[in-house]
Amino acid sequence: MTHRYCLDTSGFSNPLMEMPEDIHKTLWSNVLKAIQAEIFCLNMEIAEEMDSIKGKIGDALKNCKRACCYEVGCGKWDWNALPENKRCLAQKVSRFYF
Repeated sequence: MTHRYCLDTSGFSNPLMEMPEDIHKTLWSNVLKAIQAEIFCLNMEIAEEMDSIKGKIGDALKNCKRACCYEVGCGKWDWNALPENKRCLAQKVSRFYF
């Protein structure tokens, strides 16, 4: 399991309103596969917000919550490394900012 993307609720709730699962089947089946592959991570606040999302996407998000939910100060992940990771990332992307 490698988390590659950090989720926010609007990343799913807004598109689902404009592009429902039953109309855009290919799009949402690919999103469903990505959720099930656990490539997303989120914090507890976002996980609770995502509980309001219905359908197959909502069910998949609820099912992956234990494996994909991270909270600073909780669990076995290296949350102490966040400041250093942020500094390294800022150095890598700084050339793209004026």
